[in-house]
Amino acid sequence: MISCLTSVKNLFRELDEQEIHYCIWKGNTHLQQAAQGHSDLDLLVDHRKYERFKGILEKHDCKLMLSPPAKKIPDVEDYLGCDEKTGKCFHLHVYYKIILGDNPFNTYRLPLEQNFLDSSKSENGFKVASPELAVLARVVITLLRYRNRDVIKDILAILTPGIPPKTVQTFHDLTKQTTIERISSTLKSDVKFISPEIVIRFLEVVTKTPHSGYKIYQIRRALRKQLAAYRTYNRWQSALRSVNIGNSSPEKKKLASRGLVVALIGADGAGKSSMLTNLSKWLSWKLKVQLCYMGLGKRLSFGSRMTQSCARFFSRLNNVSVAVVGNKKWLSNKLKTIYNFTYDLHYVSVAWTRYFRYLASRKEAERGSIVLCDRYPLSGIHQVMMNSTRAPMDGPQIKWKYQDGKMNWMTSHLSKLELKLYNKIYPPDCVLLLQVAPNVALKRKPDHTPQEIEPKIQAIENMSRNGLKIIDIDANQPFDQALLYAKEELWKIM
Repeated sequence: MISCLTSVKNLFRELDEQEIHYCIWKGNTHLQQAAQGHSDLDLLVDHRKYERFKGILEKHDCKLMLSPPAKKIPDVEDYLGCDEKTGKCFHLHVYYKIILGDNPFNTYRLPLEQNFLDSSKSENGFKVASPELAVLARVVITLLRYRNRDVIKDILAILTPGIPPKTVQTFHDLTKQTTIERISSTLKSDVKFISPEIVIRFLEVVTKTPHSGYKIYQIRRALRKQLAAYRTYNRWQSALRSVNIGNSSPEKKKLASRGLVVALIGADGAGKSSMLTNLSKWLSWKLKVQLCYMGLGKRLSFGSRMTQSCARFFSRLNNVSVAVVGNKKWLSNKLKTIYNFTYDLHYVSVAWTRYFRYLASRKEAERGSIVLCDRYPLSGIHQVMMNSTRAPMDGPQIKWKYQDGKMNWMTSHLSKLELKLYNKIYPPDCVLLLQVAPNVALKRKPDHTPQEIEPKIQAIENMSRNGLKIIDIDANQPFDQALLYAKEELWKIM
């Protein structure tokens, strides 16, 4: 029995119990890696069992993904599952027809579904295709992927080989499971439109001299002639239609349902940055993940940087004026007024930047992406920090700055504009709230003081939760446990 994820084992056990006619039709030599979530599980499923098969996937909480237009192939679906115990994802590449190709207009439809399904046998808890048909599938895939530039590279022995070493090793492993005689017999009896000589000749070349570019080119040419009747579009149609797709489509898949905007909230020392990095790595294995930083620092917009530079310039001038002519002199008062005005402009510019990033994140989520946001402005936290002695983070600043009410008409106008922009930033779909004790946070951040950390922790504890979908995470526990819990809860709402 091979080692595999528990969720994968349970899924395939139910497929057998429900008598779903399927087989793993390619990738048989790395089945264990796929079952552990390191590569794809390529399933061929009887299309007559489609509804029951989909019901089982929904029961096991497998998410349907959509490929970008440049990679979307008819009768092929992608599902992403997650193992509850480990938090690892696994990918099901589901075929209802045997279609080979690298884009929708350069594909071959081979009428071999029933042959693969009927010849499948149980192996380590999975139904796998017969070795003879698995060899055939891998030969056809390899030859169709062998490009003209690969021929040149192999003939001239430059750059990387046309057939990758991993593929060569796959053929070595496959040929150990069967014999040339059995392959030839299977092709003659079950696959009458592909000559056994082509497959056998290619196996001899790829296992003995895998860089014989001209020989492989001749074999590929012969195979393409035999498969011409099974090609979806001819070469000219394929070329013309492929141009219309363009190269701008992202390579990552997206959720078939709407995506998510997820905000990670936590004080310094809660492990927020590590959590963000690991969640992004976890999901971006197959899905389109967008990171959105809505804070300050080095990621400010050009306008925000310019207003900040102007404010700092007038601040220095004011300090010089105070040192030379005094604090309450006319020049010092005017420079202080200009300094305050430029910093208020800076606050408004930051609000604009955050608002535009919020709009961009919403658009990405509507297209099916998962958007992970850092420093997301939440009004609940901001309202609590308005009453503290420390400036509130990630929210309107001008109103807190002039709590004494001494605003001129221009400052009042800028304050209303800033507040209006923040009010247009609606709550995210989900908030991952990292709760950490002050002593733990200070231990993890020894360069910080309690005055820097405690106000944010208290604000998080006392924040209003109205209208928010919050997942509370105990950040005091070891990081691996907190990360696993975050994955489990996030998966449930995806």
